[in-house]
Parts: sequence; structure tokens; C-alpha cells
Amino acid sequence: MFSKHNCELLINKNRTLAIRNRQVSIVGMDDFIGGTTDFQKAINGLEDPETTIVLSHCPEYRDHIVKEIGTFNIDVILSEHTHGGQITFFGIAPITTEGSGSYLKGWYTEKDPKLYVSKGIGTSKIPIRFGARAEMVEIDL
Repeated sequence: MFSKHNCELLINKNRTLAIRNRQVSIVGMDDFIGGTTDFQKAINGLEDPETTIVLSHCPEYRDHIVKEIGTFNIDVILSEHTHGGQITFFGIAPITTEGSGSYLKGWYTEKDPKLYVSKGIGTSKIPIRFGARAEMVEIDL
């Protein structure tokens, strides 16, 4: 399906693209819960691009990247997985999914690399959402 639509699935891989005369590297991580994440393998061969974006399904993986990053520069990690808590009461999610860590939704900029956790549009095991409005995110590079 991916190749049919000229797409490539990045599982612990990276690709660098020219976007508006700027080199942007996309680093795709395997799933933190059901896969085998390997940050060092994912950044293998990357030189110092102008912009580096890491895609990680589970936001909790950010904590592991911080330990492995060394001097490598990451501008932002984009994640999802949490569905904004999916069922929340007054902004509090009584149950979160494995792999969420302390991250639920929105921007986390208190330390580098910055992280954005999208609430996404779907659900997980329980096919309802309450208090966690679905979202599609557009980020201008």
C-alpha cells in the first residue's frame, strides 16, 4: 500500500528531504510497545541537517531518546498514541495507555527535544471519546 502511493515506512530509519530550500531529516522510530525501537540505528548515516524531526508513535519514548541523544540535534519529536486520554473528566485522564508516560496531549517544551503529542482522530480498545476532542495538526516548518 505504501509503495503504491509513493510512500516509505520508516522503521528505525531516516530520510532527508529538501523542503523550501532547507534540508529536513525525518527519523521514523519503530513502535515502542509492540516493536523494537533503535534510535542509534534510526539516525545512522545522518549528518547535521538543518532540521530534524523524529516520529515516534509512543510519546514515552522521548525519555529514552533524551538518554541516547548525545550531541545529535533534534528540533521536535512528533507523537500520538494517547488520543488525548480518550476519556477525560475536566481535563484529567483517569486511565492512560501504556507508552504514554507522563505525556497526554499538546506541546512539551520544558526540555529538549521539544515534543508534540497529537490527540489524533481515533480510539483504542474502547470505541468512544469523551472530553478529548479529536484533532488533526498542521505544523508549519
